[in-house]
Amino acid sequence: MKKYLILLAAIVLLTGCGNQGDNSKDMNGEQIADQNHNSQGTENEGQNAEEENQGFSFSAGDLKIYLNQEAAPFVKTLGNAMEQFEAPSCAFQGMDVFYVYPGFELSTYPLDGSHYVSTIDLIDDSVSTEEGIYIGSTLDDVVDKYGDNYGKSGDIYTYISGDTSLSFAIVNNVVENITYMALVGDQK
Repeated sequence: MKKYLILLAAIVLLTGCGNQGDNSKDMNGEQIADQNHNSQGTENEGQNAEEENQGFSFSAGDLKIYLNQEAAPFVKTLGNAMEQFEAPSCAFQGMDVFYVYPGFELSTYPLDGSHYVSTIDLIDDSVSTEEGIYIGSTLDDVVDKYGDNYGKSGDIYTYISGDTSLSFAIVNNVVENITYMALVGDQK
């Protein structure tokens, strides 16, 4: 299990380092569909995260986690992680921080003295997206819930909403990985 988590963290790091350009295109330069045509950045002043975020979110129990939001309140509510580690950030000055919880991994990026939620990786079938997709679902399940307005690169199907993307690695018609990713700066 530990080797799997380390491999997963390495993939997240490499993905983050490799996607520093325009995230509206996939890794092959093909256009990724934007489910939310009113894609606006968020402001952290005086608004509730639910009101300002137009993208995907992940629920861990009763806690709804938003990407590109300050991570500290989420991490505090989630409690002690099973594992926590840091790695140099590819896109920002400082260290990215990774928290491993049952069923998912949350990673953060540093900005202006705080850390913000950058990715959430579902790592087993004990958790699912808010729409009920989990590791083991089928491509038909994904398309039924999210539609056919996705970008595709190899086995990766990516949806964009607001300042977030939601990607499904689908091999032999079965979801093998689910990743929520914050789009920041020129990635939007």
